[in-house]
Amino acid sequence: MERNLLFKNYITTQLSHNANLSTKRIRLENNTFDRNLSSMLPMSKKAKILEIGFGTGLFIKYLLLKGYKNIYGVELSPEETKFVKKNVYKNVGCVKNTNDFLNKHKGEYDFIFMFDVLEHIPKDKTIDFLVKIRKSLKTEGSFIARVPNATNPFNINEFGTDFTHEFIYTPRSLLQVNKIADFSEINILPFKEENITWHGRITNITQGLMFFLIRMITVLSRNSLDPKPFYTKNIYCVCKK
Repeated sequence: MERNLLFKNYITTQLSHNANLSTKRIRLENNTFDRNLSSMLPMSKKAKILEIGFGTGLFIKYLLLKGYKNIYGVELSPEETKFVKKNVYKNVGCVKNTNDFLNKHKGEYDFIFMFDVLEHIPKDKTIDFLVKIRKSLKTEGSFIARVPNATNPFNINEFGTDFTHEFIYTPRSLLQVNKIADFSEINILPFKEENITWHGRITNITQGLMFFLIRMITVLSRNSLDPKPFYTKNIYCVCKK
């Protein structure tokens, strides 16, 4: 099957819940991005930033509110591209092949961001894709990518609810692929979600207690290769070229 067909109408088939750009939703997403990424954003507002797989534009919206202007986004989905151009930001494009785009923009970007994309890449194409991302960065450039966390026992549902998912990462395997792609200063971190409802906060507390027990069981049984496993819904890597 042509992979682009899977993403042609990705909002309709999978991301309709993310098409909500209400003030409350934007505030929640911005708080979450701030909590995890505010200290890692470029110092210069003129930094050249690329987002691969921008979805419904929530992170681009966040960057714009932070004052960044030199942003470009690429996406495989014509539907998502049309949605973002209409509702968020004009300077985005739909590409048939992200690798071809990266090959044409070597050494160009200060930062490349990628949220919830790497898990959609087939394993036999992952390393080559990451190498192309590294080569598209400037000498001191940084790459940040978020993925679902396989260490979280509840994420089997997260992985199985999207037919386009190819792989689910643990902190160790996320570190491994970036090492193979020859990134330097690789850090793997838990992506902490922000909740603004009592229900969400109670869920966080309940899951926190459950994850503490799971961590104790894992450590005592020596059943994990990760020296410090994370149980958050998502994890992310911060890599230097």
